Amino acid sequence: MREHKYRIWDDVLEVLFTPEMDDKIKNLWEIPKLQGGVLKTREGILVMKYTGVDDCRNKEVCEGDIVEYNNRIGVVVWHKYQAGFDIEFKKVIEGKPYIEMKGGINPPQWRIYLTVVGNIYENPELL
Repeated sequence: MREHKYRIWDDVLEVLFTPEMDDKIKNLWEIPKLQGGVLKTREGILVMKYTGVDDCRNKEVCEGDIVEYNNRIGVVVWHKYQAGFDIEFKKVIEGKPYIEMKGGINPPQWRIYLTVVGNIYENPELL
């Protein structure tokens, strides 16, 4: 069974809370709500779910992580139609932004091919 772990981004404080900071996280939790596919607690709190898989450097891969795969940069997202995690790569085709979902990479393969390089909240410049 997959472990249920979370990292929490506080948009107000601009701080990423990790499981190691459990005492500080406890006061952030209220009744979670699902809004636009993102689990939210109070205003400004965004929950990043653990995928259950680590990258090639044994770092936990969470929703919202920026990852490198095959010399490409993508974002780990929850794909509601597949009911699983996926990697979203952004491309520009004929001057228009286009999102490509990389459904062919199963999370167990992430341990071999994927490297977490940041996350969308602390490192948006990587995208």
